[in-house]
Amino acid sequence: MTCRDIVYPLTHDLIDLLDLAEPEFPALGEFRQALPGFFPYAVRMRYDGALYPSREETVAALEIARRLRGSVYELLPPEAHP
Repeated sequence: MTCRDIVYPLTHDLIDLLDLAEPEFPALGEFRQALPGFFPYAVRMRYDGALYPSREETVAALEIARRLRGSVYELLPPEAHP
């Protein structure tokens, strides 16, 4: 969002961030269903030992994160790629 001068809050709420990014980057909309499941892990997991995901949940989340990262890289200008 920074490369498009979109002002965004400092938040762990990925849906709030997606709401801001999606008008400029519609391709990110495909992740709308998956992102709410990540929210509890952003903060609560630090304080709630019972919240740790299973191996299957972890593998699925990593795959979603890899796909999202790949989509974001495709949207970035070439000079912004890591």
